Amino acid sequence: APRQDTSCPVCGEPLGELVRRCNRCRTEHHEDCWQYFGGCAVFACQARKSRKDRRQRRTDSGAGP
Repeated sequence: APRQDTSCPVCGEPLGELVRRCNRCRTEHHEDCWQYFGGCAVFACQARKSRKDRRQRRTDSGAGP
């Protein structure tokens, strides 16, 4: 399942709307942090491929109409 953290795993700062998402584990990073780290910062993932994406907003699946 994709991580839904609100902060970047490299710098710890809040993520904006546009992120770099790891193709392997789907963790979101800042673009600059992805480039600085050279790939995914999640331990044991170490993927180098990603895509630019908009953050997925959490929704309350239990909320009624």
